[in-house]
Amino acid sequence: MPPVRGLLLNDDLCRTVQCDGTSVTNCIERAGGKRPGCMAHARRRFVEAARGGDTLALEGLRLIAPLFQVEHASTLAGDTSEQRLARRIEHSKPITDTLRVWLDEQRGIIPPKTPLGRALGYLHRQWQRLTLFLQDGNIELTNNRRERELRRLVLGRKNWLFTWLDEGAERTATILSIIGTCIAHDVNPRAYLHLVTKLIVQGWPHSKLRDLLPDRLLAAHPGLYVGDRCALPESTGLAALGP
Repeated sequence: MPPVRGLLLNDDLCRTVQCDGTSVTNCIERAGGKRPGCMAHARRRFVEAARGGDTLALEGLRLIAPLFQVEHASTLAGDTSEQRLARRIEHSKPITDTLRVWLDEQRGIIPPKTPLGRALGYLHRQWQRLTLFLQDGNIELTNNRRERELRRLVLGRKNWLFTWLDEGAERTATILSIIGTCIAHDVNPRAYLHLVTKLIVQGWPHSKLRDLLPDRLLAAHPGLYVGDRCALPESTGLAALGP
């Protein structure tokens, strides 16, 4: 069986991949790529410490909360990735600077094996990954959406037992990845698969297979879009088409 990294990303590992924190994807960083961390995971550890009665953990939650407020404001404003990055540099960077100072102060006095100590240790170890969102507006503050997508695989795991060995499992993973990409871009999966099948049957050139990916095909076939057209920027060319 080929290595996991070959199945996931072929030989092109020097890229940014937002995913869950499994050690399987450490190969991305070893190859020079980036694997952003999840601020929701970091926050969750402080929540657990606070529920255990540690009032100092509430200060950590207070410092982290504005980061989510900045992201919410960006979503409401319909920011592009460039606008989102500029907003983060202006508003989120000072927040992380303050959080870092507090983190360094508390790590020197909080025992590492306490709930709060473990929360501080996780935040410290993952800091470089957790702050990658300040370098790229396409990187999300959390990987919550990715974990929601993985939940579909877990719910259907009994079905995946009958995918015909490794080759069938790879085909199933490919299909589910394509459908997941459709959902992420508000593309109608059924209409997309119908159109792609039709184009391939009609002789679509093998050298241009990437142009059949959901986000690229959407630009040429706006009828595939099933999201809120009013929320789209005019640069996509779809908002002007109306409902």
